[in-house]
Amino acid sequence: MRFSYNIIQKFVSKELPEAHKLAKLLTMHSFEVEEIEKVGNDHIFDIDILPNRAHDSASHIGIAREAAALTDSMLKKEPVAPFLNDPSKIKDLTVKVEDNYLCDRYMAAVIRSVEVKDSPEWLRELLGSLGLKSINNVVDAANYAMLVTGQPMHVFDLAKIEAGQIHVRLAQKGETIETLDGTGYILDGSMLVIADKESSLAIAGIKGGKKAEVSSSTRNIVLEAAHFDPLSIRNTSRKLGLHTDASWRFERDVPRVFASEGIQLLVSLIEELAGGKTDKKTIDTYSGPDTKKVLAIDPAHAGAVLGLKLTKEKIVSLLRSIEFETEDEGDKLKVTVPPFRLDIEREEDLIEEVGRLFGYENIEPKMPVTALYPPKRNIKTYWMGQIKDILSASGFNEVYNYSFVSGESADNWMFDRDDLWELENPANEELRYMRPNLALRMLKNLKDNLKFSDSTMVFEVGEVFLKELKDREEGRVGLAIGSKTISENTFFELKGYMEHLLNGLGLTDILLDDSLTRDEKRILRFMHPARVAQVKLGEDFIGFIGQVHPSVAGAENFKGGAFICELNLTKLVEEAEKEEIYSPVSIFPQSVRDISVIVPKYTKADSVISVIEAGGGKLLRDVDMFDYYQEAQNTESASMAFHLIFQAPDRTLKSEEINNLTGRIEREIKNKGWEIK
Repeated sequence: MRFSYNIIQKFVSKELPEAHKLAKLLTMHSFEVEEIEKVGNDHIFDIDILPNRAHDSASHIGIAREAAALTDSMLKKEPVAPFLNDPSKIKDLTVKVEDNYLCDRYMAAVIRSVEVKDSPEWLRELLGSLGLKSINNVVDAANYAMLVTGQPMHVFDLAKIEAGQIHVRLAQKGETIETLDGTGYILDGSMLVIADKESSLAIAGIKGGKKAEVSSSTRNIVLEAAHFDPLSIRNTSRKLGLHTDASWRFERDVPRVFASEGIQLLVSLIEELAGGKTDKKTIDTYSGPDTKKVLAIDPAHAGAVLGLKLTKEKIVSLLRSIEFETEDEGDKLKVTVPPFRLDIEREEDLIEEVGRLFGYENIEPKMPVTALYPPKRNIKTYWMGQIKDILSASGFNEVYNYSFVSGESADNWMFDRDDLWELENPANEELRYMRPNLALRMLKNLKDNLKFSDSTMVFEVGEVFLKELKDREEGRVGLAIGSKTISENTFFELKGYMEHLLNGLGLTDILLDDSLTRDEKRILRFMHPARVAQVKLGEDFIGFIGQVHPSVAGAENFKGGAFICELNLTKLVEEAEKEEIYSPVSIFPQSVRDISVIVPKYTKADSVISVIEAGGGKLLRDVDMFDYYQEAQNTESASMAFHLIFQAPDRTLKSEEINNLTGRIEREIKNKGWEIK
C-alpha cells in the first residue's frame, strides 16, 4: 500500500526522521517498506501491511501511530466537532438495517447546499500519487478520509434516494444494479446492499451504484460510514469478481470505532472543499461501545520469552506508546487493549508487541538454558516400527490409504451403513463414511497393482472406525496378497507370513480357529465362508485371516484371488510388551520319535497335536507335523505324521522313559477313536 510521508508527519507531534531513516525504523519494528518514491516535495512509501494488522494499519493514522511510538513522539489528531447521534432518523432521511449481524453499525450524515466541482490541485496530485483517480471534490474527500482513517465511506445524492429511505438489506435473487463505472451486476440473496424504497443504491462495502451518484447538479448529500461483516463482503466480492479499495479493507475487518472518526473527518473536509451546511445530528445504529478487552502480562514471563530483563516501567512505556492502557497489579500488569487492535487476543500477543517495539535487533543473542530429558519411550510407535520392518523384509509393500470409503463400497462389502460413522460434510461421495476395516481399501491396492504384475503383496498399519467399537476406533495391521488366479496355497502362504510376523514380535502361542459362531460369521460375512479363520493368541481373539468373498471381489471389479489378514494392533503391542521369561537351553540331547495317526478326513492337525501333548507331558518339548496323506478325495480318513521331540533339562532320557511316554501318547490317541499306523 502507498502512504505519503507528509500526511504521516501531519499526525505526529514531533518532527520525524528523514524519509529513508523512517523507512528503516518501520521495516525493523513494524512493516517492511518495500520502496520509496520522491514525488514533488513528498516521499511516497510502498509498505507491505501484514494481514493480521490490515484492520488498524491500512491508513495514514495507523502508520503515524507506529512512527510516533518508534520516535518517542505522540499521535496527533485534528480536533473534529462530534455529532449528536440519532439512532435511525434525521430530517429528510431514515435508515433501517434489516440484518444487524451483517451490518452492526451504520452511520449517515447530511450536508446541504454543497457545490460539487473539481478538487483543488493539491488533492488531485496527492490522490494520484497514492494510486487513486480524482473524480470531484466530494468523492475525492471521501477517498482522502479513507486513506487517512482506514474507514471506507460513500456519498449519495439525497435527492435521488426515493422517499429519503435507506434500507440495509439482502438483495433479492436476480436483482440487478449498475455501478458507478457503468457495469451491470446480477445479485443473489446472500449479498448485502444499500437500497432505497425502490431499488439498490450500492453493493454494501464494495461499490456504489449509478442511481444515487453525486454529480455537478447535486446540492444535498448523504455521507455513509458503516461496519460490515468481513466474510459477507469477501464472499460477495469473489462471486461478483469485483475488488475495490473499500472491499479490501472491509474483508480484513475495519474496527467499528473508525466509522465515527472517518465520518467526522469527511464532514470537515467537505465543508472545506465544497461548502454547505451539516445537520447537527447524524444517524448511528450502533449500540456500542465495544466491550473493552483486558489482558494480563507478567514481566518475568515476558522477559523469559524474549530473552531480556524487562522492568514494569519499560513494558508500560512501550505499550502506552501504541495506546494500550496499563494498570499495576502486583507481579503482573493489567492491560486494556485499544478497540482498534482486533489482533490482540492473549498474553503472547502483548509480549510480541513489547518485543518488536523494543527492537529484536537490540536483544542480545544467548544460548537457551534448559534441562534435557530423555524422551519417554512410545511403546506403540516402537512396535509399529518393528512390524513395518518385519513385513517390509518379507517382501510386502506398505500402503497409505484414505480413512474414508464410499457408501457403494460399504454396500458391496455387506456393511450396514447405520453401523458406520458418516461425515457431516464429505469432500465427495467417495469419501462419505469412515472405513470399517483395512481390507476394503487394500483390495483396491491389490487391483491396481495387478495391472502390472501377476501377484502382489501389500500391508497397512492404520485405524478403523465402527460404532460398535468401545473407543470408536481401533488400530489394526493389515496384510494382503493378491494374484490373477485363485489358489488355495495363497491362504497358507499368507498364514506363514502372519506367523512370521507374530514370531518376530515374540508371540508364539498362535491358533487359527475356523469354528465360527453365527455372530462371528455375520461380522466376517465379507470373507469366503470356507476359507476364513479367527486368529487367536492363546484364548484371545486378535484378528482374522482368509479369502475375500467372491461376491465382494466381483462387486469391486476384482478379478483373481484376494487374501486378507487383519490383526488388532493394540493387542499385539500389549502382548509383545509383556515381560518374557526365558528357560535355559538344555545341555542334554534330544530324542526324536515319529508317529503316524489315521483320523477322519476333516480332523484338524491342532486337535491331534493337543492330544499328543496331553499324553507327552512336560518332557515332550515339541511336536511337528511333517506329512499329510489322503488316498483319494472320496475316502473318509487321512494320515498325519508327526515328529515327537523329547528332552529333559537335567539328564539324558533313557529309552525306557521315552517308550513309556510314547505308550501314554498312543493310549490317548486310541481313546479318541483314532488309529495308529
